[in-house]
Amino acid sequence: MPVVFVYGTLRRGEVSHHLLRGARFVDTTRTAPCFTLYQIDWYPALVARGQTSVVGELYVVDEALLARLDEYEGCPESYARPLIPLVCSRAAEGYVMP
Repeated sequence: MPVVFVYGTLRRGEVSHHLLRGARFVDTTRTAPCFTLYQIDWYPALVARGQTSVVGELYVVDEALLARLDEYEGCPESYARPLIPLVCSRAAEGYVMP
């Protein structure tokens, strides 16, 4: 099952966290320090350029939930979903602005 890294409105306590209903929380972690996090209107956007390590959460999701998250995030039109390197020596899929 896919493991997804979320860093913005999908995190616990945030406005869109309810979309992760049915997912299994794994851990809180950080990206490797190769990103920049921008604030665009009311939501953050992760860009795969920079020197920042971004805090987020890992969730195990099924394919149906992953498809719903893709729709919510506008993937692949607005966001890509590459593997994101994490400081815990692993990687997870996550939403990155091209």
